[in-house]
Amino acid sequence: MRIAVLAKQVPSVEQMRLDHDGRLQRDGVELEMDAYSRRAVSQGVKVARETEGSCTVFSLGPPSAESVLREAIAWGAARGFLLTDRELAGSDTLVTARALACAVSLFGPFDCVLLGRSSVDAETGQLGPELAELLDWPFVVGAREMTLGERRIWVRSELDDGWEVSETALPAVVSVAERLCEPAKVDEAGCLRVPASKIRVVRARALGMGPWGAAGSPTTVGRTRTIAVERRRMLCQGDATEQARECVGWLRSWGVLDALSEEAVTTERAAAAVTTERAAAAQPPRRGEHAAAVDAPFLAVLLEPERQATWHALAGEAARLALRSTHPLRLAGICSGPLGPAGEEALVALPLEHVVVVEDAGGRNEVLASPGVCPKPPELAASFASWAASHDVWAVLAPGTSWGREVAGRIAARLHAGLVGDAIELGVEGGRLVAWKPAFGGQLVAAITCSSALQLVTLQVGAGAPPGEAASGPAPSRPAAKPPAPSRPAAEGPAAGGSMVVERLTSSPRYDSRILEISRDDDLRFLSSRAMVGVGLGVSGDDYSHLSGLCDVLDAALVATRKVTDRGWLPRARQVGLTGHVISPVLYVAVGISGRFNHMVGTRAARCVVAINSDADAPVFSLADVGLVGEWQDLVPALTAELRRYLGVARQR
Repeated sequence: MRIAVLAKQVPSVEQMRLDHDGRLQRDGVELEMDAYSRRAVSQGVKVARETEGSCTVFSLGPPSAESVLREAIAWGAARGFLLTDRELAGSDTLVTARALACAVSLFGPFDCVLLGRSSVDAETGQLGPELAELLDWPFVVGAREMTLGERRIWVRSELDDGWEVSETALPAVVSVAERLCEPAKVDEAGCLRVPASKIRVVRARALGMGPWGAAGSPTTVGRTRTIAVERRRMLCQGDATEQARECVGWLRSWGVLDALSEEAVTTERAAAAVTTERAAAAQPPRRGEHAAAVDAPFLAVLLEPERQATWHALAGEAARLALRSTHPLRLAGICSGPLGPAGEEALVALPLEHVVVVEDAGGRNEVLASPGVCPKPPELAASFASWAASHDVWAVLAPGTSWGREVAGRIAARLHAGLVGDAIELGVEGGRLVAWKPAFGGQLVAAITCSSALQLVTLQVGAGAPPGEAASGPAPSRPAAKPPAPSRPAAEGPAAGGSMVVERLTSSPRYDSRILEISRDDDLRFLSSRAMVGVGLGVSGDDYSHLSGLCDVLDAALVATRKVTDRGWLPRARQVGLTGHVISPVLYVAVGISGRFNHMVGTRAARCVVAINSDADAPVFSLADVGLVGEWQDLVPALTAELRRYLGVARQR
């Protein structure tokens, strides 16, 4: 089996620092192979050995990226190619994918390309889908288990909130999950023993015509904002009751608990505001504006099958953008069919004027025995690209899920359009979409714009206005109460009556690929919770029931560190941190968490952090606003009782 692996060099995340102007300090910062790439290299070498094949590693970067190839070869790869050239500097993910696709084709053939699911320096899972589209190969995301046959691969994929088992014909591009296998790690002495003859430098001219680098990239990084997090570091004293009382006193004085109780009181009013806003966005144009509205470009949203909660978030954000835009926009939705009754009901509640439903022309799915086959991301991307060729589309918003990243990534590669991944805030400036996304471990957010006619953005699930900032209505990520559906016969579906125009397209499978099994073990709606309780190894999975009172009084979601999800005590979807979710609740309570950087970086956007730990010297206390020292079995019940006493009164006002 001929395996190609893509490996990336990144700054050591724990050494990341910013200059006074918000730029990343690179001088003196240790560089290393990305954590996800280590798994890809390890798996590639393993498969090559088992099949008596070969493993070739590619890396695009500065000359220093040779160290990544040396380490991969020392681990067992046969050879390495370093794509390095001044012309390649500043490449965004699309140009990077184009350069790597050229290299894979030039130095192949290969049966499979492996790469990390993401990278720790803010590459957000879109390189794999873009590469797959450019190669015209199938793409499989988040491999946790892999079995390769002569011309097929079976993968158990780790999705956002569940699992998928698939069978795919080779060649294919496969992204690997963090826990797939042992990471490839070799000490410096071992790397230095690698012969220079095993590494070949590839210049831009060998890859074909440009433009490469920043000149060919359809996305541009603009101004940045640092995220300065200064915690108050108040350490409570006394027995459990006294510490709990002192903690609640601090939270009251800072307005944290009032924010939680106000959220409960104003939910209905906020939902009504969004309903009014959506209704206004969906209204037909006023007299005299009809011609302009009919000719207005589309702002489209990609609607993921069976994730109606993200439909409302995306459509609500699209409606807000349309209202803030200085030029008229029509709202459109792109979705896979068949929708089913629940999907049709959810669709008519959205402020969309135009909907494109892409249905599979095949028929039944023999494995899942479903009444219809829902088109996969490759088919949906191809159908949208064809539709966009005859329609004026200004921008596309997609959910920041595995599905959304693949569809958006394939569209970007197919149309050579700019794609901003995992944005947390959107705006319109000068008629262009501005997407703010976190970078460098969450230490800053950068404004990204697209120079292409079509602009694409994936939005983080749970993204929205930072807690405490004024907003008109709830954050886009928080599902509001569903507005009443227009008065149209439900049985006739979204095409009947009203102002919504529905197009139905058919697609045929692009690749020999089948989904054998799908399961869900969580629901990503917990990311919009205003309060969260995090657990580390200091709390055994058998004891989570003892935290239910605290979660109930705060209406909080339970989340965890990576080591907790590694043990299976909570689903991986509940993991917070560098390789998990970034959260932004009003209140985060860390119970039995030591305070390692990889976890706490995911809590930087929380307005207030309370830490409970029996070790008074635990690092978590330097990253918290309030610290309670003692056994959680004593402190959690005391804190729960004190919170219930105050919040119960506040919510009755």
